[in-house]
Amino acid sequence: SPLSLAPNGVDAAQQARIAAILDEDWYRERHALAVGDDAMLHFCEQGLVKAYAPCPEMAAKDGLSLTHWAVEILIRNGIKVGPSGQDLQAIDQPGLLDPLSLSNPSGKKIAVVTAIFGGYDKLMPVHKAWTEHADFFLFSDQVFETGPVWQQVYANFFHTDPTRRARFVKLHLPTYFAEYDTVLWVDGNVLICDDPKKILEDVAFEDHDFATFSHPQRSSLIAETGACLRLKKDEPWILARHMKQVQDHPAFRGTQLYETMVLALRPNAPAVREMCSAWWRMMSHGSRRDQLSLPLAISEVDSLRVGLLPDNIETTPYFAKIMH
Repeated sequence: SPLSLAPNGVDAAQQARIAAILDEDWYRERHALAVGDDAMLHFCEQGLVKAYAPCPEMAAKDGLSLTHWAVEILIRNGIKVGPSGQDLQAIDQPGLLDPLSLSNPSGKKIAVVTAIFGGYDKLMPVHKAWTEHADFFLFSDQVFETGPVWQQVYANFFHTDPTRRARFVKLHLPTYFAEYDTVLWVDGNVLICDDPKKILEDVAFEDHDFATFSHPQRSSLIAETGACLRLKKDEPWILARHMKQVQDHPAFRGTQLYETMVLALRPNAPAVREMCSAWWRMMSHGSRRDQLSLPLAISEVDSLRVGLLPDNIETTPYFAKIMH
């Protein structure tokens, strides 16, 4: 079968899900494919990269591209949509933004930010209409076909570990985005499912300086460290060193653990800046698993107004997670 040759990381499980919704005759006609051309192979090679609809029911008004609700359906079913990075980014790459000179000429209040390093994730599609109220920024070590929404930013922090490069951006959002009132961070494997402005209004973020999800499975640093060991999320010796460094912290035995794939924060709130500074200090000298430092950093800033996003990353209607 030609499916086994399909590029773009499309495995057998994804192919089976695609086959259940792909209208091959319609798709072949939409893309002017020859009678003998394989519609499934074309969809895997190009359709998933460019967010083409696999059937008329999922097509937008242009009759070609996916509606955003259809993107969400595919993502929630484990089908990876969006472009992959290509060449390694160069400091003089045309079109890259300077991270330390990011401005906000349109005066929008919201910056939406993600980071993709090491080729782990695809760049998730975003509804163009959402740019009315928000600017979208991508930090990466690769060059992406970003389309009309994402603006690519030069990644000015270097580390041999791609995860730590992404964490640096995540924990320095106040440094980069002081021109905005609110920053919405999403990990590279998280799809935004609604207008960021509406999401922030729905979660009543005006009452908080910082918000993220409560961890859906664990509530302590000790339990999370055990899970990180079991799932090989960091080197055992690094996790052991991290625990030794923080075991005497007053908040070490606290019962609030966070799931940090999504963050909302006010970059200009002094309490947020203080917390992010403490968070980076702990993480940079310890484990790259930021959940193992965040509760401690939060506890050090009494004035920080912390909120919890509703539901969790698995069940929330606002975001959808796909496996790396």
